Amino acid sequence: MEKKKRPLLRSAAFLLIFSLLIAASSWMVMPKSNIKSSGMRNARAFGYLAEQTDTIDFVVIGDSETYSSISPMQLWKDYGYTGYVCGTPGQHMEDTYLSLEKFCETQKPKLVILEANAMFRSSGFQEDVQRVFFREVEKTLPLIEYHDRWKNLSLQDFTGQIQYNWINPLKGFVPTYASKPWKGGHDYMKKTDKARDVEEVNRHYFDKIASLCREKDIRLLVINAPAPVNWNYQKHNAIQRLAKGYGLPYLDMNFSAQEMGIDWDKDSRDGGDHMNVYGAQKVTAFLGKYLSKEYRLPDHREDPAYVSWAQNYKEYEKTIHKGMTQ
Repeated sequence: MEKKKRPLLRSAAFLLIFSLLIAASSWMVMPKSNIKSSGMRNARAFGYLAEQTDTIDFVVIGDSETYSSISPMQLWKDYGYTGYVCGTPGQHMEDTYLSLEKFCETQKPKLVILEANAMFRSSGFQEDVQRVFFREVEKTLPLIEYHDRWKNLSLQDFTGQIQYNWINPLKGFVPTYASKPWKGGHDYMKKTDKARDVEEVNRHYFDKIASLCREKDIRLLVINAPAPVNWNYQKHNAIQRLAKGYGLPYLDMNFSAQEMGIDWDKDSRDGGDHMNVYGAQKVTAFLGKYLSKEYRLPDHREDPAYVSWAQNYKEYEKTIHKGMTQ
């Protein structure tokens, strides 16, 4: 009987030692700060990790259309709202969900704003499944996500504690000042009854985002920023029907580009794919009016607990002014 137990004990000991090694290795490669130089990927999108817990009232999630089009600090100035943009380039919907899940670990937003362009991003079924699998593994095993940090480890990675201390005064917004015209004008939304297909994996993660918001009693707003290069009426119909099926509001600002004063000769950085800072100011102003009408987000401008936001706005204003005058 004892001989039969020995192989089981050896296997259990091996698994225990292996698990401890994985845990220790994961700790070592984890960035110890939320700045780029510490190894944090997309550090701009994780500046909120240094913000005081439960102080951010809205979060914007999605791909590059988010941080190109929406400036939380402009909304702070105009309305006193506290917000953050967590979008990253070329983002897939599983990453959108995971970014929201992580954001909710330290914040309790009252509103999630989902930019829906990523709903049409796909690499094909097999690649989508493989990518989703690895994202889920990375969530529990940082060693997988940060395996390439081995060559850049410092003494702090072995001895230091994780300390998120970099606050991004732009709150995730990325202002660009280049201008490249879109030549198609304002009539790119050609009306049709057809709807673009949405991949099942993207529907799945849309559902997970909606479920997470319901679970945490967060309101969810679906939007699209003006982007004639990658948006059309068929995509609008698909998202409108999807949002309606979940009972969610949907604001497609592609229909309002003219109303908000978008000048396609000057307000895009890359020929109608993304806004530059001038276009973003107009989009943000339009969004702010919508939010002030449809949502009761608190105005924190006179709240002494939010004095750091007033200080951050001064830094933001200097950054924007400097870029515009160069």
